[in-house]
Amino acid sequence: MINIKRCKVRKFAQLIGLLVSACPAVEYGLLYTKQLERHKFLHLKKDQNYDKYMSLPKTLLPDFKWWLKGITSSVRQIRIDEYHLEIYTDASLTGWGATCRGNTASGSWSKDEKGKHINELELIAAFFGLKIFAKDLKKCQVLLHIDNSTAIAYINRMGGIQFPHLTKVAKDIWRWCEDRALFIYASYIKSADNVIADAESRRIHPDVEWELTNKAFQYICNQFGTPQVDLFASRVNTKCSKFQQPEHSIKAYPGGRSIVRTALLRRSIPPSSLEVMMASLSKNSFKQYDVPFKKWFSFCHKQKISIYEASIPFILLFFTEAYNSGCQYGTLNSYRSALSLLLGPHITKDDRVARFFKGVYRLRPPLPKYDITWDTAPVLDCLGNMYPNEQLSLENLTKKCATLLALASAHRVQTLALININNIEHQPTQISIKIPNEIKTSSRLGAKQPLLILPFFSEKPEICPSTTLTAYLKRTKNLRQNLVNLFVGYKKPHKNVGAQTISRWIKSTLHNCGIDVSVFTAHSTRHAATSKAYKCGVSVDMIRKTAGWSGSSNTFGKFYNRIIINNNNDGSLARAIINNN
Repeated sequence: MINIKRCKVRKFAQLIGLLVSACPAVEYGLLYTKQLERHKFLHLKKDQNYDKYMSLPKTLLPDFKWWLKGITSSVRQIRIDEYHLEIYTDASLTGWGATCRGNTASGSWSKDEKGKHINELELIAAFFGLKIFAKDLKKCQVLLHIDNSTAIAYINRMGGIQFPHLTKVAKDIWRWCEDRALFIYASYIKSADNVIADAESRRIHPDVEWELTNKAFQYICNQFGTPQVDLFASRVNTKCSKFQQPEHSIKAYPGGRSIVRTALLRRSIPPSSLEVMMASLSKNSFKQYDVPFKKWFSFCHKQKISIYEASIPFILLFFTEAYNSGCQYGTLNSYRSALSLLLGPHITKDDRVARFFKGVYRLRPPLPKYDITWDTAPVLDCLGNMYPNEQLSLENLTKKCATLLALASAHRVQTLALININNIEHQPTQISIKIPNEIKTSSRLGAKQPLLILPFFSEKPEICPSTTLTAYLKRTKNLRQNLVNLFVGYKKPHKNVGAQTISRWIKSTLHNCGIDVSVFTAHSTRHAATSKAYKCGVSVDMIRKTAGWSGSSNTFGKFYNRIIINNNNDGSLARAIINNN
């Protein structure tokens, strides 16, 4: 094809088909077929005759040569859904916006760009987001969140046929990625959820919107020479090929684990000890601290200070901004704990910080999640109507079992999701369940692993947790195959389920039992069960131990206003709830 000037449309189509068939094994190959398909499309649009001759212009040569150069050595990576970076972008008639890991970027459109269609502007906005946040990345995958389906299609398909102006932008994006061995995927996000990028796209930049007239700029050049760099400018109004915006370049948030590692190394921790120290923080701890880490990172960027060397006045300013934004005492306390990992324990001991938190405690004292809770009796009555267990559908039996276990144990849904059928011990009068996995309340030093005690209630089999659990195990025995988790999906293919799914089951059951789920979540079973047990005379210490309450006896006693005594877990909480129904 390189050596001829014309050929039949059929022969050209055969070549395109051959190249497209090779694309699953040739990275970026699809990108270099779009122009060929566009050329064939235009010829067939004039005359639907594959046996007619068509010209081969020189504009096709770069694509032909790319295939000739790479076809013998090209490979394609096997893709998995793991992305090094997630970037959110948006475009409006005002400008473009992008956000990534708590950092934002935005800019205005030039006069020429303002006349372009919004589909093209969305592609350009995505390109700017990549250039800013992924400029230092190589050999990895990046996920783009865009609220424009046309832009998504042109990115994921590496261009199109009907609209060459959109294909050009898509090709520029993919060539930029090709130079860095990046692979991108565009995913749809609702405009209502793309709030930050949308707000950035509508920002006005008065500090860089002004510019010298061309006449004034030329006069200066004649007097002093042509400058090499334009300071305090943007790409829209710069007078030079090189320019610098007033703000410092944005550095992407590196992630919680990364900054904690760096903080420990800066405190002279031996690298050989680093992994052991990092193991002291659970996955949930990093998840909890990720929000304050991001906000602290953004705060320090605006203040132009190091995230590892901030003074107490700056720390107090950060806490004050969080307080003014509505943060409660518990949230601020979590922020303080997170910052102590980066800055050292001195911030928790400083008298100024302590005085600030004492003031927050008085102005916004910590309160329990619920001021009131629901009565367990109506829920148990409703569950009692779902009997016999053997006649229930798998869905109803699953939801009944999950709800009864949550009420009888007063444990978090996280605990229920970790129940292993090999750790369930059947005894004549009760069922005991060991939880060897680390959970929120057992991760602290000296804490004991939970043991769930479920007595048999022969006089009330319709709401007996142990009876329902036994029926559930029998029903799901042949569905499990190699699955050992107690709860499995009630729909095919019956896979393991997590805490969120179990929460959804319990919430659905509460709703069917008449509980207002707009107010109460699945976690409210914990409050309802412990409140009911306390009302029936179960000691506060027994409630705390049975439910795995993480606070001390004094803290728990303060909320329940009762003296603490010592008892062992004997299933009295479950008995109080079931027997007093």
